Order: sequence, then structure tokens, then C-alpha cells
Amino acid sequence: MKNNCIRIVFIFFSCLVIGTLPNACIAQCDTCKPDCNTSIRALPKMWVSKESADKRKKQLMYAKQGDTSKYDRLKPTLYKESPTFFLSRDNLAFLLNKVKTISGSEGLRIYFAIFQKKGSNQNIHLPDGKLILLFTAAKPLRDCGNTFLIDTNGTIFTAGHMKSTYINKYIKDVLPSLTRTVDHNDSSNYYSAMLSDTRSIFYKKDRILQALDTEIIKTRIDLDKLAITISAYDTNGKKPTSYDGYTYKNRMILQFDYIRKDETTFYFEDLPSFCCRKCKLNEDESLKALIIDSEKALDNGHLCPANCPVP
Repeated sequence: MKNNCIRIVFIFFSCLVIGTLPNACIAQCDTCKPDCNTSIRALPKMWVSKESADKRKKQLMYAKQGDTSKYDRLKPTLYKESPTFFLSRDNLAFLLNKVKTISGSEGLRIYFAIFQKKGSNQNIHLPDGKLILLFTAAKPLRDCGNTFLIDTNGTIFTAGHMKSTYINKYIKDVLPSLTRTVDHNDSSNYYSAMLSDTRSIFYKKDRILQALDTEIIKTRIDLDKLAITISAYDTNGKKPTSYDGYTYKNRMILQFDYIRKDETTFYFEDLPSFCCRKCKLNEDESLKALIIDSEKALDNGHLCPANCPVP
């Protein structure tokens, strides 16, 4: 099948956004021609279009709420002033193994936090006061096992007793400024009755493993590392469900890119099966819409609330 679709990048956050395809590809991707194998795998549920992903990256960098953008507010805390973090393939495998094997784990939670040298393992190579990501296997309302951070050398360490210190530093020193950029009229932007930007995000096990484990193996992606970029929803927020309106307006999110060993990004539209796989994804999502969405409280792109770990 000739592939003349727009370029699509494989990027993840905790909901599905499908960009607009040009007319030349609509017939192939949205109506499923007979030459599409009915047994073909759908695209991962966390896939979004490059257009949508780029828009959300620019929303963080350039969209001003008040006098400055979210990026301007984060910039003093960003290592080398970059909103992107990297996970090597080995580090990614290590974290996913925790999600798979730790008792009670139902997914992966990623926290925003600020590194503090005082009290930390002195072998951790990270600048004091810089934004970091913390990773932990988790249930929607409780963490399971250790929480991990990755230093500038790509070495994994446990956060240990400093976990709450790192998180609370972010909540105290960074979150108030970010919170001034979110839509105060959006009830989904409140935590314990207080307006709040994003504190952490929870990814359900089946979705995160499908996107970052199964897909890499089955598609034989020559993955070198995963890029994790801080981004943001715009004033429209998250795509509405069948029973509520747009939510999480102007909120921070994370997006993920596959980076090959030659430093290029993996694109699904390069696969001959792209249109059929997108069509299959559309079919699966249509069937899902016929039942109650039990994942709403588990995977909503904020997540705190409603999925804050128990203190």
C-alpha cells in the first residue's frame, strides 16, 4: 500500500489524540480497504500525531499565560535549559521490569521533583535545584516498591528517604508559578479544592507496556533511548469523553519519542502497515466507546488528582 500520509511521530501521554490526515490517506486509513489484513495489530493506544505532539511542545515553550510561558517559569530549574529527559534502552527495560514484577503494581507513575544535594547519595551526578523525574511502579492511589531517579551519567539510583523532599521542593518552589498558567474555571485543575498544575502522571500497565515494550520488540525498532519531553495541553485541554467536556486546560503533560541509534526519531508512517494499523486503532476505539470508560479515574493525564499516592 502506498503511504502518502503526513509524517507521524510516536509520542505518548496518558490519552489518545489523533491528528487530521490529508484526503489522499483518509480512504485508506479511515475506511479500511479489503487489502488490510484483519489480524493486523492496531497502533498503540498511546499514539498521537506529530502535529498534535508538536503543538503541545510549543504550548509549553511559547504560549503565555499572564506575562510568561510555562517554559519561562521552568527554565531556571531545567538542566541545560532543556525540557527533554532521556532514558537509555537499558534504563527503560529496568523500569518496565519493576512495573511487570513488583507485587500489586498496576502501572507506572512519574513525578515532577526538584533534586536536593543535601542529604542525597553523593554519587548522584545531578546539579542542585534542578527539575528531575521520579519513576515508580504504582497503583492509582499508592506507590509500590522503590522510587528511582536517573542522573546525568544515565545511572539509576533509588530516591530512598529523599523522595518526599524532592517532591515537596517542586510543590513548594515550582508548582505555585506553574499553577498561575492553568484554567481556574476548569474543575479538573483542582487538587484538594486548590488550583494546581500537574504533580505526577500515572500510566496504566497495559498501555505503557504495549507502547514501550511489546511495540519495540514486535516492530523491531532499533531503539537507543526514549526522549521524554515536558509539554502542555492548550486552552482546549484534553479530548472530551462521551460524558464530559474538555478537561485539564493549560496543564503540563509528558510526551515520549522513540530515538534510534542514529539519533533519528522512529515514525510509524514509515511502515507499510501504517494506514491499516491506524484503521484498526480507530475500530478498537469505536468499540470501546460503546462501554463505560472504567479507566477515566485511572488514566486522565493529570494525575494528582485523582490518582495521588497515599502519603
